[in-house]
Amino acid sequence: VGRRHMSSPGANTALLEKLEKAELRIGLCEDSKLAKLLDPALPNIIGFLATDDAAVRAKVMAILTHLNKRIRGDSSVALPLTPLAKQFANPATAPMASNFCLVYLEMGLGRAAPAQRAVVVPPLLRGIARRGAAQQETLLSLLLGSLSELPLPGSHAELEGRLPFLTDPADRALVLEWLLDLLQFLPPPAAPAADR
Repeated sequence: VGRRHMSSPGANTALLEKLEKAELRIGLCEDSKLAKLLDPALPNIIGFLATDDAAVRAKVMAILTHLNKRIRGDSSVALPLTPLAKQFANPATAPMASNFCLVYLEMGLGRAAPAQRAVVVPPLLRGIARRGAAQQETLLSLLLGSLSELPLPGSHAELEGRLPFLTDPADRALVLEWLLDLLQFLPPPAAPAADR
């Protein structure tokens, strides 16, 4: 269970003002400079989803809706994968914030270089067995998309550094069972043209 930010009405007013300034900066930012602005801003904005204040959450959702439109429309915008991955992996992150981190990670990993995917994806899967089914499905999909880039460990000692999710028995069992199911799925061969 994630922690909620409790604050006073005066603090919420100040936070809303900061979020409005952030929304304005994002709205006025040129597309070519958006990635640089998002690096510190996006994880911070997502983090405010943990607040109890409905007005703050509404403002955050408005900013994220605007960002979604811009980011989905321009695949050249790089997203801050490392900070989003750290925030997602943090057990203190509120569930709603965690879900949004995963949405942006999924979007950003599709645009990332193979080497970056190989670094970001393995730690995301640590604790996968304790996550909800929807997050498990998304994480396993990210694993599949990055499988060819993942560095295989040369020894058991290298396992923790390269594929940390395989060190936990529950995570390992879930991932290996899913991979086995994937390997066992063979689409039926196409019938020759003469048989049709």
